[in-house]
Amino acid sequence: MDWAAMPREATARIERMLGSPVAHAISQRGGFSEGLAARVRLENGKRAFIKAASSLMAPAEADFHRREIAVSEQLPGEVPAPRLLDAYDDGTWVVLAFEEIPGQLPAQPWRREELNRVLAADRREPPADPRP
Repeated sequence: MDWAAMPREATARIERMLGSPVAHAISQRGGFSEGLAARVRLENGKRAFIKAASSLMAPAEADFHRREIAVSEQLPGEVPAPRLLDAYDDGTWVVLAFEEIPGQLPAQPWRREELNRVLAADRREPPADPRP
């Protein structure tokens, strides 16, 4: 889903949640779901990564987002993961706002250097052959 396709009521709620209007939004393509994934820059200069799903259009994804909210709220501070800034669930739209961090989706198939960075962050040894 593209930011421009989001209902105005949902984007207005996101802006209220973040405390500033969205000045610029870049939808992130190539993810693993049919919902919204977008990087936003707010008029106050802050940034966030937004995920959203409609329970009417993608009920399984909306449920997944609900679980992600619950898990993200429980993560200890030392976990190297983007922090959940805020979230809402109005029964139809489920929205998560995370701190934005630099990054991109890995190449397909994964490149050795990308796999090594992920595994180093997880403190595991890379397999001899990264292919499944």
